[in-house]
Amino acid sequence: MDRDQIRSAIASDLRGKAYMDRYDQKRALAEKLGISEDDILNQVHQMMDLGHVISLNDYEIRLSIDGERFYFSGKTEKTSEFFKKNWPHITSNVIAILALLISILLKG
Repeated sequence: MDRDQIRSAIASDLRGKAYMDRYDQKRALAEKLGISEDDILNQVHQMMDLGHVISLNDYEIRLSIDGERFYFSGKTEKTSEFFKKNWPHITSNVIAILALLISILLKG
C-alpha cells in the first residue's frame, strides 16, 4: 500500500471528528488496512509536517482545514487555492519571462 492510500485512509478516518487519539487510530487502521502500526504513525507525522493534521496535545490529533481541502475538495477548488496562495510567484515569473522576451526582441 502506498503512502497516498494510507494518508487518504487516515484523513477519511479523521474527517468529521473533533479529535482522535492517534494511538487508537493507529491500531484500528493498521488492522483495517493490513499494514504495520509504524507505517500509520509515520504517515501521521508526515501529514503533521505538511500541516494536514494538527496535534492538540501528545495524544490527540485532528484534520486541519488545509487537510480537509487537500483530501476532499475537487480539482477546481484545489486549482483556485493553488493560485490564491502562489499568485505573487506566478506574477513575478510571468513578468520576468516577458522582460526576457522583450530584451531578446529588441536586441535582434
